[in-house]
Amino acid sequence: MNTTVYFGIAVTAILIILGIIFSKSRTVSFGQILWIALLTAGNSGGTDFMDNMNIYLAADTHQIGGLSVTNGVFSLFATIAREHGMQYITFNAMVSAVSTALVALFVFKFAKRPALAFSLILIFPLIDNVIQKRWYPAMAIVLVALPLLLDKQHKIRNIIMFWFFCLIAVQFHSGALVYLTIPLFLLIPEKLQFKVAVFAFVGGSLLPSLFPILLKYITIQGMTDKLNLYFTTFAQTASIWHYLFWILWQSLQIWLVYIMHKMDSNNLFLNFAWKLNMWSIIFIPLNYFNPVFTRIYRLIMIINFVAVGNALKLQDGKKISLGSIIAFGGEFVMATASFLLMDFLTASSLGFDILVIPVYVQNIFLN
Repeated sequence: MNTTVYFGIAVTAILIILGIIFSKSRTVSFGQILWIALLTAGNSGGTDFMDNMNIYLAADTHQIGGLSVTNGVFSLFATIAREHGMQYITFNAMVSAVSTALVALFVFKFAKRPALAFSLILIFPLIDNVIQKRWYPAMAIVLVALPLLLDKQHKIRNIIMFWFFCLIAVQFHSGALVYLTIPLFLLIPEKLQFKVAVFAFVGGSLLPSLFPILLKYITIQGMTDKLNLYFTTFAQTASIWHYLFWILWQSLQIWLVYIMHKMDSNNLFLNFAWKLNMWSIIFIPLNYFNPVFTRIYRLIMIINFVAVGNALKLQDGKKISLGSIIAFGGEFVMATASFLLMDFLTASSLGFDILVIPVYVQNIFLN
């Protein structure tokens, strides 16, 4: 590793530690945001970079074949940018900077300890946000739209607005389609939400063969090939042991949110976070086919990071309560474990050298 890698990792580690110690500091938070923006917007190579650049170069709204339900807005932006001579590195820098700003906007609006939330984001999913250049903006758009569902006075209007933002997110990545189901789940009576989620999880786990059958009825342009890849090709190498592992990975995080929710069940944001975690149970069966679907829960993880900071409480005005220690310690461990699993010790040929090092080495601001 060269000095740039050591420098980048050191800065990231220092910002993580500072965010934990000075969890309410706006100064530390802005430093963390600046570093996240620098790494995501300044990326100039590495895993998936060429694939994303080719998508940018191939986008063409002047031809009917260049449009689809799931990439129209992205294609429009890409076409306009290219026609004005914009290189992909510049285009990605603009999209990534806006995405980081949207995530920061959400965190500052709802987090009592924003620096703590950013520290956990720096652990995970920072590297994935740099690499997955279309999922990052899609996730950020849905994230800032979620607060619409907190307002119960204008429920129908806000659901429609949330769906609108989700459809904008889908223009960057088709995977954001799953988030359209969140308002429908929230319409289920609260006493039944967990039961419905578990029922869907059990059904999906026992009958995974139904997914390929359902694919025959999905003909959305731009999605068919990818869905066949995930549910047909990847399904041939699916393992029940891998699936049980990913069930455990997500279930532990859901359990931590349940603890936080029980600590303060009257807290509006914690209650909302718990409902979103219950919703996520429905889509756990997708992990049977490929862990790529864990990205669905990545959005919920950011909400959990905000929630754990909000749940931290002092006991007798001096010591942090045991429940708070368990909640934060658990989130820290799961964020670290997620980094190790997704970016360091991967099941494929990818790993630290392929995923992490290029984030620091191939960056226009660091070199």
